Amino acid sequence: MPRTVWMLAMALCAAAAAQAQQPRAPLAQGQGSALPPLSAQAQEMAPAFNVPQVPPPGAEPSAAQAAAAAVCVPVPDGTPADRLTPYVITCQRVPEWLAQLGALLNKEGRYDEAAEHLERSLMLEPDQIQAGLDYAVALAGVGDLLSATQLLGQWLARPDLPDTLRASLAQAQQRYAAAGRASTGWQWRRHAGLRLGRDSNLAGAPGITSLTLTLPTGNVTLPVEEASLPRPGIYTRADVRMDLARQWADGQRVEVAAAVLSRSSPRAPQTETTQAELAGEYSRVAGEIGSAGDTTLLQNYTGAAIASLHTRGGTRYTSFHLGSGLQLQDKYMPSNGPGLAGKTEMSSICNTRVGAEAQLRNLYSNPVLSGRYAGVALQWSCNAQPQQVLADSLGLSVSQWQIGLRAGVDMPTDATRPGGRQQQYSLRAAAHLGPRWYVDAELGHNRDTTAYSPILDNGRVRNTTRVSMRAEYQHPLRQLAPGAVAVFGFEGFRQTANLPLFAIRSSGPYIAIRGQW
Repeated sequence: MPRTVWMLAMALCAAAAAQAQQPRAPLAQGQGSALPPLSAQAQEMAPAFNVPQVPPPGAEPSAAQAAAAAVCVPVPDGTPADRLTPYVITCQRVPEWLAQLGALLNKEGRYDEAAEHLERSLMLEPDQIQAGLDYAVALAGVGDLLSATQLLGQWLARPDLPDTLRASLAQAQQRYAAAGRASTGWQWRRHAGLRLGRDSNLAGAPGITSLTLTLPTGNVTLPVEEASLPRPGIYTRADVRMDLARQWADGQRVEVAAAVLSRSSPRAPQTETTQAELAGEYSRVAGEIGSAGDTTLLQNYTGAAIASLHTRGGTRYTSFHLGSGLQLQDKYMPSNGPGLAGKTEMSSICNTRVGAEAQLRNLYSNPVLSGRYAGVALQWSCNAQPQQVLADSLGLSVSQWQIGLRAGVDMPTDATRPGGRQQQYSLRAAAHLGPRWYVDAELGHNRDTTAYSPILDNGRVRNTTRVSMRAEYQHPLRQLAPGAVAVFGFEGFRQTANLPLFAIRSSGPYIAIRGQW
């Protein structure tokens, strides 16, 4: 077989593997670090909790109900919050208990954790004035003074608010507003993680053992050399990230994130990867519509990012991203109207983003594959409606979710790029299931407009469909550090194609330790 034909076949395999190695942006997480607490006393906590799920007359309580009745009880003021946190799963449906835990966490300066439990408490039982004030304290503690001020304003707009509490809430609102105007510093948070995992395809190689070339003289089938076959093995990964945020009382907000990731494997040294990203976004409130109990904030946002990926095997990839659009933030705050099944309406926050985006993608190790992308993006994230989705005693309630849609066109920077202009579509969904489970899945489809190569299936136009998923169980390691968690996860990737050269599959489990402070 001529050497040039063999080299061409191997070059096609290398190109397929290179296209599979594109950097992915780290997921956005919480906001900035804590500020000093700003609190105001409202009302005393009830002496007893109303534990839900009381069995009907004559029925025996379940083990979960009995456990909740035994542990979801009031504790003395000043009790360490860590004495309650082991019972979060058992007491996740007891709003008074969650409010108590949030208040204790506030006193310890653990505002991120407090906000999570207080928000859930208000979703279950919106008319808790003390919990509402504590939630505002937690929001202010993480640097979101604007939301804290608006939250208290919505409470003050309620006609049923007792006069004895109105003055204290108004004073707290004034303090938050003044602190927001006086705040000139950046809030920042750091994240770090270490991962050990197994990957069934370390280099992202095509899942083929032979390659058929459709030459003018007839079809030729060549074996793929062993070094180009999928290779399983163990890998390690380390990543660090720093988030900066600054928010002004008039609704302006700036966020900056920087991240570095490194992955290596002794079984496949050429796959050693270093990835870095720097991203920033500016947003401002453009207006507000709705009533005091049901408002929508209109926000404009503009963001930019640069990402770079290098591998020891020679892949060099850089992308530059720009995006701009409109965000609608719907706030459904506590009200007196009847909700589902006669319940009081719940508190939740939903964000909807619609915008345009552009990206310059440079594959320096193979410039002919570089391109310019332009498209539209839609993202929707929301808190769950607890009465509809509260799960069993395992705590698998869908507490938060996010759905993103993207559609666009990638134009080649080199007119000779195989496949030419490419249409790209993707759908991504992520959800937090209770306090410990996280799932993330993405479906994507790409379609070329011209033949990738005349010697691949007689110049057939390439279509690829990819599916990726990740599932994690996160266990707190409070004895190690307040923000540390142990992670047990599994991730998989599968790409199908009408050209076998681009069919790729990989999967594997991993364990990790992550921390934030």
